[in-house]
Amino acid sequence: MGSRDRARRRLERLRAHDRRPVRIRVADVSRPDFQREAWRQSATIAASADDAADQAFVDAVASGWDDG
Repeated sequence: MGSRDRARRRLERLRAHDRRPVRIRVADVSRPDFQREAWRQSATIAASADDAADQAFVDAVASGWDDG
């Protein structure tokens, strides 16, 4: 059985349970342009007059992630 057939069968199994596949795209953090953009965004946030509010938001949405 080829990979195309396996993919089709997997999709059929998902659909039988009223599910569908989801693709999650993740940035390649080793690329230089990613690193430059991350630096630029973090510098922009750090220079913001609303930096305390921005950090409070990040803290609020991240709460519970490190409670393992």
